[in-house]
Amino acid sequence: MAAWSLAAVMLAQVTPVPRVRIVFPGGVQSEKVYVRYGLRKPGETYSSQVARMPAAGSSLEIPAPTDRFKALVWVPRCKMKEFDVPVEKSDIELQFACDPLKTVTLLGRVKSVDIIGPMTLSVNYSGMISCLWRDDSKSEWFVSCSGLDIAGIATAEVAPDGSFKIELPDFNNDPIVSNADRELDFWLSGIKGVPFLVPESSPTDTFKVAASYPAEVIFVPLDFKDSLRHSH
Repeated sequence: MAAWSLAAVMLAQVTPVPRVRIVFPGGVQSEKVYVRYGLRKPGETYSSQVARMPAAGSSLEIPAPTDRFKALVWVPRCKMKEFDVPVEKSDIELQFACDPLKTVTLLGRVKSVDIIGPMTLSVNYSGMISCLWRDDSKSEWFVSCSGLDIAGIATAEVAPDGSFKIELPDFNNDPIVSNADRELDFWLSGIKGVPFLVPESSPTDTFKVAASYPAEVIFVPLDFKDSLRHSH
């Protein structure tokens, strides 16, 4: 009996963990792919983690010691995809099919910064998506809220006079992202001081995702805007 128990334990230890493999179409910028996934055990809520693709890779493998796997996947110029699959004992392969996502043009101008050379503007996406997860064995629902923080969704060069033109993903027409609380963060490289920019006219220092934008949006460093508030 002891030998049988030991053998069972050893077998359990060497049983391979199922893996979920997400395959992407050719030409994808692997360094820009964003995958937030959740693993769940029966009767429990989901974990929430971010996976990164290897450089020049065409697929991503995620160990899935769980009974169910769910993921939100974003690829540049594509709408976000949601995967929700049961996991048993075998590996699973999922195909990411790109549904093209158009862009929205933003014309802006950066002021109150020391221009010391070429400047590059980079935009990050941040938001919160609320997901409902059903445990069919118990007819219960679990709520898991996952933050989405996607870096470098768009970049543009800034002219010597501070003007720029940037093409932003049209998240307003993305069925998944459009249901989230959505903001864009603007960062500058090639300047002295605080590189984080905020709209000059925004009382909350936030830039919301929209279907279109004004003819020109003025951006200033965050510390400069704070100094304006304190001077009034």
